[in-house]
Amino acid sequence: MAYRVYGNPPMLIPVSSEEDAKAITKSIETLQQAKEAGANAHLRKAAELLSAGKFSDSVRESIHAVESTVKSVTGKANAKLSDGLKHIEKATHVPDTLKTAFIKLYAYTNAEKGIRHASIDGDDIVDESLALFMFSTCASFCAYLINVTRK
Repeated sequence: MAYRVYGNPPMLIPVSSEEDAKAITKSIETLQQAKEAGANAHLRKAAELLSAGKFSDSVRESIHAVESTVKSVTGKANAKLSDGLKHIEKATHVPDTLKTAFIKLYAYTNAEKGIRHASIDGDDIVDESLALFMFSTCASFCAYLINVTRK
């Protein structure tokens, strides 16, 4: 895995390619400009955990960034992902298949042992590639939520 140093204060961002680095840093810039401190903190922690080889923990922090952004854009402290999607639909059309994909990606983190629930056997069930995918995807989804709801 490659790394990029980004931001102020600097953070070490794990990336799989130069394109991945650009997408992640652009997403983080969007969150910083929108003053999304919660989402930024979760993504920073996700990057640290990913770098430390704590892959399930990184996925959990990545999805927490999404939750934080959903709460922010909806203005509801107890907002769910479905609330965020409804909020987006007020601003733009979200195809049903894409909406289903977002919901299933989120549901994945709730369904697997050791990601959002206690691990029974202590094994990390997520590998580096999946953790990196979730980090990048969640950062991008947070930026998407911000960009769509700003309109």
